[in-house]
Amino acid sequence: MTKQEQIEQFSKKSFEKGDLVIFSSEYEKSETIQEGKGKNKKWTSIKVKKDFKGQATIKNIKRGKIEIEFESYISIPLEITSSCSKGIWTIKDKLTYVTNHLGADPFITQDWNSRINFYQSDIEQILYRIGYDKREKKFKHDQFGEILIPELDWNPTVINELGIEVEYQRPFVWTLEEKQLLIDSIYNNIEIGKIVLRSRTWDWVEKRVKQGLIEHTTFKQIVDGKQRCKTILEFINNEFSDSQGNFWDDLSSNAQRKFFSFGYITYGELGETATDKDVLNTFMCINHTGKPMSKEHLDFVKSIKL
Repeated sequence: MTKQEQIEQFSKKSFEKGDLVIFSSEYEKSETIQEGKGKNKKWTSIKVKKDFKGQATIKNIKRGKIEIEFESYISIPLEITSSCSKGIWTIKDKLTYVTNHLGADPFITQDWNSRINFYQSDIEQILYRIGYDKREKKFKHDQFGEILIPELDWNPTVINELGIEVEYQRPFVWTLEEKQLLIDSIYNNIEIGKIVLRSRTWDWVEKRVKQGLIEHTTFKQIVDGKQRCKTILEFINNEFSDSQGNFWDDLSSNAQRKFFSFGYITYGELGETATDKDVLNTFMCINHTGKPMSKEHLDFVKSIKL
């Protein structure tokens, strides 16, 4: 059934209590106008026809009359209702159905706290968010008795229909050239995409520890940006050089400061009420943005003379 067919069919049904409707009505408003100029100037009151439309909810139906209540944000002319009430009695001829909900709607419905919130960030903040102490050059851990719980899980899991934990991320697969391209993008102030984490509650972690489920038990799980985060960490730990042959320790203090303050990166976090389905939907929707700009295109852009 097409959208128009849905609207036509829906509009034929009888009004019922609780239906959303649009109330339309003409009314007359008194306005004062100026006639003449100078000493001949005078003011005259005239009646002007106006149109009013407002969304309302049907509250009651009785003997052919319909009681409606307008939305709180709607300003109702005094000519239609002289009281402070948001409700009036009217007839069905002045009402039409609200049909905004009819037609295709492929958008995913989620709990508001499960939606992803994005923030503009820099590399120093990203490292802090994933639990990495850049001064100590190590990840944070929390103590549960004799058990150390890491801040971040590089290989997060979801529970499948059989109740089995499944890793959905690919392993670390970037080549040296791809890693160097990411570093070159940072040097050239080119946006490098999104880093998305899933937060876990203390209660969730504690429950898994008590069940003996230690592997994959962390306070943060990396949903998107695994390759980029790992590449940045490897670079600042002198595990590979940039495309010019410079290791991290070869960079000046000013260059290192610029690297950490690089701000063309977006940080996103899924709320603690996010479901595994929310996580997989997020991963599938944005994971394709994880590749840095190709070397050929980067070289092309740098070669343009202005």
